[in-house]
Amino acid sequence: MDTPLILILILAFAFAMTHLESFALGERVRLFSGLEYVILGALCGPFVLNFLDRQSLADLEPVLSVVTGFIGFLYGLPVSRHAEKVEGAKRVGATIALTVAAVIGGTFYAITGVLEPTAMVSQTERIIASLVLGFGAAACSAEAIVGGIATTQADGPISQLMPRVAATTRVIAIMGTGLALAADPQNLYTTELDIHPAIWVAVSVGIGAVIGFIFHIFVGDEDDTQKLFVAVIGVIMLASGISYALEMSPLMVCLIAGMVVANISPTAGRLSRAVMNLGRPFNATLLLIAGAMWIPIPGILWTLPLIFIVGRIIVLRVSAWMATRRHPSIDPHTPSLGNALLSQGALAAAIAVNFVETHGHALEAVVVTCLLVSGVLNEVWANWAMRRVLQRAGETGRRAPDAIDEDVETIDIDIAASRGEAADAVGAHH
Repeated sequence: MDTPLILILILAFAFAMTHLESFALGERVRLFSGLEYVILGALCGPFVLNFLDRQSLADLEPVLSVVTGFIGFLYGLPVSRHAEKVEGAKRVGATIALTVAAVIGGTFYAITGVLEPTAMVSQTERIIASLVLGFGAAACSAEAIVGGIATTQADGPISQLMPRVAATTRVIAIMGTGLALAADPQNLYTTELDIHPAIWVAVSVGIGAVIGFIFHIFVGDEDDTQKLFVAVIGVIMLASGISYALEMSPLMVCLIAGMVVANISPTAGRLSRAVMNLGRPFNATLLLIAGAMWIPIPGILWTLPLIFIVGRIIVLRVSAWMATRRHPSIDPHTPSLGNALLSQGALAAAIAVNFVETHGHALEAVVVTCLLVSGVLNEVWANWAMRRVLQRAGETGRRAPDAIDEDVETIDIDIAASRGEAADAVGAHH
């Protein structure tokens, strides 16, 4: 089957299914909060039904760059100096993200040096893979938290703090993985052009910033939603295309572009409304293709995903306790606060895809397996775990039903990408 036809079928399926979920069935059939698409993608991949073979997946990589770039841009728009702030949210989020990245990344680096199948991999590749997995573990889904708060009618310090904490962790996760990939000394351009990796990192950051400024110059104070929609898609395609050609992370480059637009453009708020409806179909498309890209790993290497998942849960709980024990609004005796951050959403798949797209890597299959398996399994219990945290803190049921919409709207000043998920959750509750 021709690749363009496959792409059309995937997009049509993603739009149709997400539309059905949003407007007809709500949360009732969303078994894994969207990550059921990963499983479906794996079934359609080259190791099961082979509907998406290796050549088709290679041909779809430029499309994936645009999709991940769109997600990065969407996550960058809420990062504005004008956004409503919650005391300590950035500090807590940064502490958790950096602690998780350091512990999980360091553990992965140490273990891969001992296991026989990975011990012969070069030190450079082990370092890059460890950084990507470490920051990938730090990625948390703000959408899942906002949706859970809405459905449980929760209100209180934790309900106000945790969505912003998750938003901070995902920005750090995207920046960390993007910088790690750009700093890889085995990058095609740094080796052939003899460019120092530090310069290449600066170039990747600069490209995102320049594209954000270009967007502002050309769009100005435009208020027509359709024109803004076309402009956003255009700038994302430009940034993603450049990133893909230069073996950079489209996720990070577009995140930076979105952050620049959010802080200098008067159209930032209107941009979120213009492109928000594409969030869930693009996530579904990403998850489907990411699942198809999964490559089986040898039996002994399955210990790595297990260690990754269990280690992430433990480190999240410990780091969340450390980061909030001196917070003036959070009871230091609140149990298992890190369990509210278990969900990774589509961001884990986006990081895995960016890792695969940048260039071939000896640990590619291991990294993709860890991120995808973690993303799928965490969604099985993440919603229950988060509700449990809110219940133990005594915050559930503290808001009148008619106040839910107003509160979700306030939260989404900082987390614009959560609007679609939260609205679905509120609709399901009613």
